[in-house]
Amino acid sequence: SGPEFPKISKREVEIMVLISKGNSEKQIAAVLGISENTVNNHKTKIFAKLGVQSQVSMVVEGIRLGLIPNPAMPS
Repeated sequence: SGPEFPKISKREVEIMVLISKGNSEKQIAAVLGISENTVNNHKTKIFAKLGVQSQVSMVVEGIRLGLIPNPAMPS
């Protein structure tokens, strides 16, 4: 079996993608129709699941795992 893959929910991936595109918690909350508090709760869970401490590390890890598209690469 391959490396242990963290179980990231569909909503958590949505939040990771929006963060990778430079959106703030407030913008993400508005886009997804949830509170900023909920966005932060999701972010905390994502950080824990990926073992990261910053949004930049989260995005890098998300790209490495193939969860989010690389914003530097044309889609």
